Amino acid sequence: MSRVLYRTCSRHKKKRFVFDDPVFECITISNPALVKLFNTKSLANILKRFPVFIENTQELDKEWRELALMELEPIEPSNTNDIREYWRKVFCLKNFLGEIYFPNILFVMRLILALSFSNASVERLFSDLKNIKTMHHNKLKTVLLVGILRTKHSVMDCIDFKPSATMVKSKT
Repeated sequence: MSRVLYRTCSRHKKKRFVFDDPVFECITISNPALVKLFNTKSLANILKRFPVFIENTQELDKEWRELALMELEPIEPSNTNDIREYWRKVFCLKNFLGEIYFPNILFVMRLILALSFSNASVERLFSDLKNIKTMHHNKLKTVLLVGILRTKHSVMDCIDFKPSATMVKSKT
């Protein structure tokens, strides 16, 4: 019985998602292991998918090749799956003049890493909003709702929470 239920649920989920969207191909280039393998020779496909990025494809591809072929001792993270740490280190690289080493890649990767891979957090927020704004609390102003939601999602351990003097001063 449960196996049939799982199969049915899986089929329904597959119908809702578009798995062949080219965005997924664009997102895979952010994986540090794939950068080093240099399977993606050019980022032109990304520029086609997101035309706002950069006009100079040659400069972007030149930086991409340099990044893939460069021996970067300080960049290699202990865990190659830690994408944020890898790209943070790449973004901090500077040349001898103190300029960012890969400005075009920096621009493209920041936008790609900002793409949402799921809407679960938004759905969770709407669920929390529905629980807060009930029939008895239907006249809450937006400022108060935002404050309640921020408090709910920011304060994890409120048993031992002690506001600092600065916090108290700023609100009094």
